[in-house]
Amino acid sequence: MNSINKLFLIYIFHYILLIETVKATIINALAFSVIEKTQIYTYLINNFNDYSIKNNLNITINLNLFTPKNSTVHRDEFFSVIDSFLKRRSNKYDIYFYDNIYTPKFEPNFLDLNKLLPKEHINLYKSVENYESYSYNNKLVGLPVIINYSALYSNIELLNKYNKEIPKTWDELLETGKYILKQEKIKNNTNIVIFNGLFTDNEAGSTTIIEFLHSYRDAINDPFPNFKSPNAVNALKMMKKLKNELSSDYVFQQNIENTFSDLLNGTGLFLKFNYLNLPVNKVYKATILPGHKNGISSTIVGGYNIGINSYLLKEKEEDAVKAVMYMTSKDIQRKLIIEHNCFSGINNLYNEDEVCKNKEELCEIYKNIQPIMRPTSKTNDYNKYSEKIRYYVYKYLYGNDIVDPAKMLRKIDDITRIYYISISSKDSISGKIIAIVYILLSIIILSSSIFIFIKKYNYNFSFLSKDFWILSLLGYILLIYTSFVDLERVTPLRCHLKLFIQFICFTIVYIPIFHKLVSNYPEENKISIWVKSHRYIFLSIFIFLDILINGLIFMQPYTVKTVVTIDSSKNFQKCKVGGLFSKTVIIIMYTFKVVIIIWSCILLFAEWNLKSTIFDIRSCTAMYSLNINCMV
Repeated sequence: MNSINKLFLIYIFHYILLIETVKATIINALAFSVIEKTQIYTYLINNFNDYSIKNNLNITINLNLFTPKNSTVHRDEFFSVIDSFLKRRSNKYDIYFYDNIYTPKFEPNFLDLNKLLPKEHINLYKSVENYESYSYNNKLVGLPVIINYSALYSNIELLNKYNKEIPKTWDELLETGKYILKQEKIKNNTNIVIFNGLFTDNEAGSTTIIEFLHSYRDAINDPFPNFKSPNAVNALKMMKKLKNELSSDYVFQQNIENTFSDLLNGTGLFLKFNYLNLPVNKVYKATILPGHKNGISSTIVGGYNIGINSYLLKEKEEDAVKAVMYMTSKDIQRKLIIEHNCFSGINNLYNEDEVCKNKEELCEIYKNIQPIMRPTSKTNDYNKYSEKIRYYVYKYLYGNDIVDPAKMLRKIDDITRIYYISISSKDSISGKIIAIVYILLSIIILSSSIFIFIKKYNYNFSFLSKDFWILSLLGYILLIYTSFVDLERVTPLRCHLKLFIQFICFTIVYIPIFHKLVSNYPEENKISIWVKSHRYIFLSIFIFLDILINGLIFMQPYTVKTVVTIDSSKNFQKCKVGGLFSKTVIIIMYTFKVVIIIWSCILLFAEWNLKSTIFDIRSCTAMYSLNINCMV
């Protein structure tokens, strides 16, 4: 009996142990790091797993970390890996660590952290909801686990050797670099890298371009310079000047691994790179990037966010939220700064003595940076946009001197610029010319109505009553102003307005003629008698139908479609019908208008030999023939 009790107790113990094991949640995470030595994901995951064990959370995170050493996947390809999982609605990974440039792209596939995290936790990250690197479409897509800022690493040994200071402007960097290059050449030191540029053929190169252009603002609070502005042109000219006088195509195009090697070996004078969370050669001091003027600088807000997969199993959601909260907590972010020399998105950490007493350089950089976000929402495909920016800038930077920098910048501006004809445009007078032509035509049409009231011409205008003649002329004027709606930027309201004016114009131009043709039908009948006696009601029926149809279309309103063209063509926008219902209604209405024209043509044929209206019938026939040819 005792042995049976013991067996029973052992069974119960194993059963309870099994239940506890089953209760444990496995959270799968996916991450990527360009330089394996600088990655902090393993640190974050190990810390959380230890925290989970100590606090009996029964949550374990398994990390799948991609690096150039363990896979052939690179930065842009890693985006494709995540994208492929999300497009398949895969729940293989519950948490993703992703580059913040992809926040707009991943927004539909990640949970809204606003609905999952406490407000006080989100508030740790100042204005995070205002930045597209974290929020998009009023949805908090991810929180930053690490932020990257660019810095200038200056070789203090070389600067002190020649009594030079760390440059604060690009002109100072150029002048100091030229002087030291000349002196080092005299000493037969030809291996020194004066300025690396970091204009590589990947996203790091695009980052450098955007930062360089942003550093050519006239004042700290000025917006990003317009691509067509003299500031942008001068920025490109300075890029080329730095390359030609301090460096070479080869050095400027070298990848980040080469710069990383220079930072470890101390073989560079000025090296532009992300502020590293690894020790570099002691000869370097990191500061904010130079600018066009003293006091002006720039840096892209780079880094990696943590987001929760929308397609994860529902029972994992609460545990995934706990993991996100832990890794973005103030305590863990403080440890990242102190132990790993990383930037955090929690601003008030940089005011703590505990943080800054041993991280003076990092805190100094953070307190002086002038950040800018990548233009990730300017296009649906940021990667292609980034590639095109590099293509046009490098065409000038690495091309011959006949390449016009202003022309290349215009091409960059054209990538996202929506072109439309505008009356107020400073770039073209075509809008003003069109407006003047429309107004002159309207005046001519309106002034022609005077002939209706001159007695000697009464016979020529006997086909319609005076009020219907005036109505028809107003219809032609409105028809001209239909094209006026096409001026300026396309909006859904303008799309609806254009269709409404087109329908109304048809009604007040053709229905008075249709009314006369029905009234004059050779064989008198009930319809022709009623129409003749109720002309205003007859006209009002068609106007009411126009209003009703346009009202129905608002149930599935117009949208605006942007047509992105290739190469030198211009992007433009056009109206797009809201849905199948609206398309059907519009087709029915156009068919109805065509039926009216067909019936008018039949009536014209039937009344061809009526002596009282013989000339008017022939004139109407000519008008209808011309309009039918135009429609065809």
